[in-house]
Amino acid sequence: MRYHKGMITTRAPRSAEPNIAQVAGLIGDPGRAAMLLALFDGRELAASELAIAEPARIVALEQSTSFERMRLARSCYDHLAGRLGVAITDALVERGAIEPAGSDLALAARGRAVFSSLGIDVDVAREQRRGFARTCVDWTERRPHLAGSLGAAVLELFLRERWVARNSADRSLRITADGMRELRARFDLRW
Repeated sequence: MRYHKGMITTRAPRSAEPNIAQVAGLIGDPGRAAMLLALFDGRELAASELAIAEPARIVALEQSTSFERMRLARSCYDHLAGRLGVAITDALVERGAIEPAGSDLALAARGRAVFSSLGIDVDVAREQRRGFARTCVDWTERRPHLAGSLGAAVLELFLRERWVARNSADRSLRITADGMRELRARFDLRW
């Protein structure tokens, strides 16, 4: 027998066979098992999504309303996230403005023209000391949205033009009436 980190274990005889009992013991830990099960479907998950702490139960209408606001539209650091962020990213890919480039995004053939029509200077965004067009996996939608300096420029545009407004209580963004019109006209999005 041996002592290891507060546990007494029996030493398995040396063998060329894998120690299945040891592996099963590791998987048998509820936290590790939950992480492995979460990863089985092949999706990329952020570390915070793999954390095992039980999600807070929603016990009040305000909690539910707040979660729905966050799910619809929010800032994620300095870029758009939620259903709005994912939908804008999808629309920019469909319009040939950005395209997948490995695990990130890149300016596509029509990118300069599309972003210019929105009032975004891609050269200014590219000069920033950070990634230009990165993906960020959205924790509510479980799909990527546009991050990096280009994603920040998109959020700045939405705030400057008052297509979205910040919520003082959390990171959620409210889509304004002007925003609804512009999302429909420029991105063919209906909310």
